[in-house]
Amino acid sequence: MNATAAGEDTDKLYAPLPDFVRSAHVDGARYEEMYRRSVED
Repeated sequence: MNATAAGEDTDKLYAPLPDFVRSAHVDGARYEEMYRRSVED
């Protein structure tokens, strides 16, 4: 568990807003492909 100086938990993840997802330039599959290629280089 990560905590801030105030003791707040910083491990909680939040899903992005739908508008943000729609405006993304890369989807999950494309990101995975780009990541795989970057690791192989």
